[in-house]
Amino acid sequence: MKYFLKNKSYFITLLIVLFLALPLLFLMKGQMFWDIILYNLPWRYHLSECINNGELPLWNPYMNYGFPQMGHYETWYPVSWIIALLYKYDLIVLQFEYLFNLLMAGVGFYQFTKLFQLHKQTRTIGAIAYMLCGVFISQASQLGYLTSGAWMPFVFYFLIRFLQKPSFEIGLYFTFFYYLLVTGGYAGNFITITYICIAIVVYFVIKYFRQKAFSTLKQIGGFTLILSVLFIGMYSVVLYSTSALNPLITRSSLDYNNEGFGAQTGSSSLIGYSSLISPSSTSVSSELWNTSKMLNDAYIGLIPLLLSIFFLLFGRKSSYYKLAIWLFGIAILFLMISAAVELPFHNLLYRLLPLMDQFRFPSLFRIFFIFNLITISLFSIELILQNAKTRIVFGKYLGIVLILMTIGLFFTSPVNLPFINEEFFTQIKQQSISNMWSVDLLIGISLLSILLLFTVYKPKHLLLTLLILTAGDMIIHTWIRTPTFVHSDKNPQLVNQQIKAIHQGFPLINQQITTGKITETFEKVPKLWLNRFTYFKYPIVEGSSPYSTKTYSAVIQNHLLDTALQYPFIAVFDELEDLSNSKQHYNITLTKNIQSTYTSPNQFDFTISQAEGKTILFNHNTHPDWHFYENGEHLISKSISGNFLAVQLKSDESALSIKFEPKTTIRLFYLSLFSFLICIGFILYFQIKNITNISHQNKV
Repeated sequence: MKYFLKNKSYFITLLIVLFLALPLLFLMKGQMFWDIILYNLPWRYHLSECINNGELPLWNPYMNYGFPQMGHYETWYPVSWIIALLYKYDLIVLQFEYLFNLLMAGVGFYQFTKLFQLHKQTRTIGAIAYMLCGVFISQASQLGYLTSGAWMPFVFYFLIRFLQKPSFEIGLYFTFFYYLLVTGGYAGNFITITYICIAIVVYFVIKYFRQKAFSTLKQIGGFTLILSVLFIGMYSVVLYSTSALNPLITRSSLDYNNEGFGAQTGSSSLIGYSSLISPSSTSVSSELWNTSKMLNDAYIGLIPLLLSIFFLLFGRKSSYYKLAIWLFGIAILFLMISAAVELPFHNLLYRLLPLMDQFRFPSLFRIFFIFNLITISLFSIELILQNAKTRIVFGKYLGIVLILMTIGLFFTSPVNLPFINEEFFTQIKQQSISNMWSVDLLIGISLLSILLLFTVYKPKHLLLTLLILTAGDMIIHTWIRTPTFVHSDKNPQLVNQQIKAIHQGFPLINQQITTGKITETFEKVPKLWLNRFTYFKYPIVEGSSPYSTKTYSAVIQNHLLDTALQYPFIAVFDELEDLSNSKQHYNITLTKNIQSTYTSPNQFDFTISQAEGKTILFNHNTHPDWHFYENGEHLISKSISGNFLAVQLKSDESALSIKFEPKTTIRLFYLSLFSFLICIGFILYFQIKNITNISHQNKV
C-alpha cells in the first residue's frame, strides 16, 4: 500500500481532479447527450445483449434494415467486451466508460512523459491538462475520438521505448495498446497515429544506420517479426470482416467536397483556436466559428499555454529546446491540417496518402497539436524550476500577460453568471461570446496573479502551485462547458428504467404486421428516438447504422422500398422475380399463417404450412452469408431486386431456418481471442515478474 501511495500518487490526483471536474457523472446525476446516446449506446447495448445471450455480434437486424455488425471494427474492442460481460451496457455504464477514457488519457500522458527527465509533479500537470483538454470535453459525445486519445500516449511511449532499447516485453506492451487503439478508436485517428508511428520508426532506423548499430536493428527486426504475428492473429477478425464489408458499402471511399459526407466535412476553423485563451466562448453558438462549435475547442489550460510560449521564446539553453522546436513545428502543421476548409494542407494529404479518403472530420488533427503543446509546456516548468534567472524573466513575462489581459477586459461585456446553483445549466447557454471572454479573462487574471506571487515570493512551492492552479483552471472550465458539450442535469436513471421496462430477450416475429407498420406497434422511448428498436430487439427499417449497403441504397433510389414495406418480415409469393411486379403474386393468407418459433440477431426460425413450391421472400437486407434451411436441408437462394433474398420451398410442411453464417469470420474470431489471451498471458507474466523484483529489492 505504501508503495502504491508513493509511486501512484499521480493516479489518485488524476482521479480526484476528474471527479471534481465532472461530479454529476460520477454521482450518476447527469445525462450525456448527442452521439453517445443516439449511436454508441444502442451499438454497445446490442453487443452486450449478444454476448450475454451466447451470440456473437455478427449481424444487427435492429436498425436500417439490418447491417453486418461484424464489419465495424469497434465491435471487437476488448474493453467493450469486458464491460459487457461484467456489467451489461446501459447509459450509466457507458458514461463511466467515458470517464474511464479520460482517466486513461491522463495516465497515458503521464506514462509518455517518462521519456523525459521531469519531476513527477511536472508530469502530473501535463496529465491533467491532457485529460481535460478541449477535444475530450467538447467532443464528449463522440466516443471513438476519446478512445483514440486515451490509448495514443501509451502507443507513442512504448513504441519509442521499444526503439530505444528493444525487448520483447516493451514491444508486447506496444502491440497491446496499438490493438486497443485500432479496435476502439475512430478510423481517422488510428490511421493518422499509424503514419506518425511509421515516421518515428523511420527516424530511429536512419539513426541506427548512421551509427552502424546493426545489432540493435537486428533486435528490432526480430522482435517486430514475432510481435507482428501476434498482432495479426489478434487483429485477424477485424481485418477480414472490415475488408469483406468494404466492397458492399457506399462509404468505402469519400469524395472530398461532398457536403455532409465528404472527407473535408467536420473541419476546425482558424478562429476556433482562440479557444486556447477563451474556451468558454466555444460553448456559444455563433457564425463566427464557421463550423460546429464542438470542433473548435483546443484548450490545454491557460498556464500550460503560456508556459509553452515562454519556453519557445526563452528556452534556448535547455537541452530540450531543439526537440521543442520540432514538436511546435509539427503542432502547427496539424493545426493547419485541421482547418481543412480554410487551408489546403488536408486536401494535400487526401490526395497523397493512402487511406486518408476513409474518414471525415479533419478537426481530429487538433489532438496532436494539443499533445505537442502540452509536452513543450513541461519542458518550460523544468527550466523555470532549475534556473533563478529564468524565474525572474518568467515573473516579468507573467506581469506583461496580466497587463494585456486586464486591458482586454475593457473590450468585453460584463457577465453575471451563477456558477453553483440550480440555474447554472440554463443560464450558461444564454451568454454571448463577449460575456464568455469576460469570464475567461477574469479567471485567467486570478490564476496568473496567484502564480506571479508564488513565482516571486515562494519559488520553493512553485511546482505545487502550478499543479493546483492548472487543476483548478481545467476543473472550472470543464464546469462551464459541461452543459453545452458533456451532459445535462437530467437523471440518467430514467433512461435506464425505460430500457429495462422493455421486454427482455428476443421477441418472435409478428407476421400479421407489415414491415412499414411495425413502428406503430411499439411505444416511443423518450431520449432514445434514434435506433430505439435495438432495445426492443425487433427487425426494423428505421435507424442509423455505421454503413449503408450499396444494394439497400439502390432499392431506395429505384423507389422499391415502399413496396417492400408493404410485406411482413417473411412473405409468401406464388412466384417472384422482382419487387416491382410482386403484388399480383403475393399470397397474404399463407403469409399470415407463418409462425415464428425462434429469433436471435443471427437466426430466424419459422414453421410454414401448405407452401410447397411457393417462394419465400426474406424482407431484410441481403448479405452473402445469409443461408436458408428447410427441414435441415440447405436451400439455394436467389436475389430479388438486388437487396433481398428468396427461396422456393420443397415441402408442404416446412421448418424454415434463416441463419447468418460468416464461417470465416467466426473462425478468425476464435483465432483473435486465442491470440489476445496469449498477449494478456505474457503481460501478466511480466507484471508479476516486475512486482516480484520490486518486492525483493524493497526487502534488500
